[in-house]
Amino acid sequence: MDKRKIPIIKVIVFLVLFLIIFVYVQNIVTPKWTYTDWQEGDTARYRKFYEVERDSLDYIVLGPSRSFWSLNPMVIYAETGYTGYSLGGSVQGIEVSYYWLKEALKYQKPKYVILETGAFFYPKTYANGENVAAVSKALTNMRFSANKIEACFKCQSNSKSAIEYLIPLLSFHTRWEELEEGDFEEKTEPSFKGGHICFLKTNYSSKDCRNDGKVSRYKVGNEENNVTYRTISDANKECFENIYYLCKMNHITLIPIIGGTQNLTSQDKATLEQYLKEFELELLDLNNYAAINWNKDTPDSGAHVNYWGNCKCSKVLAQHLEGWDELENHSEDVKYQEWNTDLIEYRTFEEEKLINNKEQVLLYLNTLIKSKEELYIVVSVRDEACGGWNDELDYYIRELGLTSDFRSNHQNSFIAVIDGGNCIFEQWEENKMVLEDNISLGGKNRYLSVTSAGFAYGDTAVIKLDSTNYSYNSRGLNIVTIEKATGKVVSSVVIDTYLSDATIKVKELDNNAAKRWKEYEKQAQQILDGEYVLIPSGKEQCALDIEAGSVQENANLQLWTRTEELPQQFALEYAGNGLYYIKALCSDKYLTAYNYGNSNGTNVVQNSFTGLANQKWFIYECGDGLYKIMSHYNKLVLDVSGTVAEPGINIQLYDENGGEWQKFVFSRFKEE
Repeated sequence: MDKRKIPIIKVIVFLVLFLIIFVYVQNIVTPKWTYTDWQEGDTARYRKFYEVERDSLDYIVLGPSRSFWSLNPMVIYAETGYTGYSLGGSVQGIEVSYYWLKEALKYQKPKYVILETGAFFYPKTYANGENVAAVSKALTNMRFSANKIEACFKCQSNSKSAIEYLIPLLSFHTRWEELEEGDFEEKTEPSFKGGHICFLKTNYSSKDCRNDGKVSRYKVGNEENNVTYRTISDANKECFENIYYLCKMNHITLIPIIGGTQNLTSQDKATLEQYLKEFELELLDLNNYAAINWNKDTPDSGAHVNYWGNCKCSKVLAQHLEGWDELENHSEDVKYQEWNTDLIEYRTFEEEKLINNKEQVLLYLNTLIKSKEELYIVVSVRDEACGGWNDELDYYIRELGLTSDFRSNHQNSFIAVIDGGNCIFEQWEENKMVLEDNISLGGKNRYLSVTSAGFAYGDTAVIKLDSTNYSYNSRGLNIVTIEKATGKVVSSVVIDTYLSDATIKVKELDNNAAKRWKEYEKQAQQILDGEYVLIPSGKEQCALDIEAGSVQENANLQLWTRTEELPQQFALEYAGNGLYYIKALCSDKYLTAYNYGNSNGTNVVQNSFTGLANQKWFIYECGDGLYKIMSHYNKLVLDVSGTVAEPGINIQLYDENGGEWQKFVFSRFKEE
């Protein structure tokens, strides 16, 4: 072997190893912009784009944060079967949008580009790369290519050079001391195809618009008030024209939009419309079509929309895309099975995020009730358990087998034991209580020790089986559940009934216990799957009815004279977690909160199956064979409008108020 070649091989090996180590170290120190309600998940948004099947997207979304806060491709896919991806970014300038569009077109052939226009009013320096943080998030996760090199040089500024954008290690090498466990492993992020879902609700402002677009200019000693309006800079116009002509060259329809916000004025909108007329483009203002409730649909006083506003805006875009009638529904296409898998994941994510205290507490108590014959249940009160007591809690606790007064024993101690559905001990005391007993569980003798002390008597709750304390030991009802057949503890919770909005906390046990409890939950359906007629309380002559037995989308749910014919037949399909789908048998469509409404008076209609939260219903018993039907999406309950039992009266969604017009009987319909 030629010895002169050995140094060359060594150099090559060294360079390869150096490159591997360099890339590994750079990946570690580069920030991971992950998803939370407030953090926008930029890392996953950009990286996951490259995982999408080539030439599979119908549309691309670009622009600043309102683009992905307002539009959720998963909702649009569920509604229409159209596929899209949001490549927007926080404070994304138009120039960055242009380069991400160029990048996207290397992998996809979309028919539409949706451009959120908030960046049109950004300072001209943003178009020249001065918004360093936003540019870093956008370009760090773009694949290395000639396009990325060009983008880095075009977007460099006095604050950050192109080389620093190309080699993130140069910018982030000082992060060594800040590194956390998550920096060393790739975090699994929810798959929203670039959309951002925030479940917070905050509106501190009563103003319709926090940014009126006007600037009042003064000079000392000058009484004149010079008011100017925001304009579109030449730099931003040039960047937009690049996007416009790139779309035109690729036969893509460009749709400029205003995302859900209160931060653009009518003057801003007029400025945008006037400018876009030069390109024969029409501005789509989502705010004009989505019935956004700014008391509920924003996390930040109107700057953006949250999950509920996002659903409404996404529905608007879905309807517009359907109206243009150029796209195909891919939901049944085997080539798009990845989307159906992601949709299942999204439905689960959405469902779990929306489960509220009431649903959790009633689901837990109902699980106890349905499975009580198989369980040994121990209850111990700590601090206070009566302050937030209500009729629903009272009904469920009675069904469990307890008969004590839970309304007036404030700060007292309480212990109860239910063995196989039989209450064998139940007592309130104005002092500390201790119960001790030898019991048989799972064919073995076990030692049970229970202590309860209300606020004034020691403030503690202990539930020991043998020598282990399983009690959560917190304010309210501490409940430990044991399987009679195995003697295994399968659940330990505390229900804090001090406040009216009772909360539940679950103590972590071993994995087998959690799995076993899930099995009990699956068996705890309030109503078995089947076909029913829904009758309002005390009005046996009436029933819920699909207007005219229609098979059309958005056909109305109304009250009608009871006939038990097909328009009044509904199939219940259990979805888990106490939730149901309700299908109208006359159309095979599902009862739905219309257009994702979440205000009193929201209509109930039938729509094709999406499986999203506005088609899921939490059904809970309220005594005497009556049930309430609560929308999982907006927490409003089914309500007979105007409390009038006449044919044609509308069925709506309304705040729960305890009225008889919000209670229904599920009656098996009589088959001929």
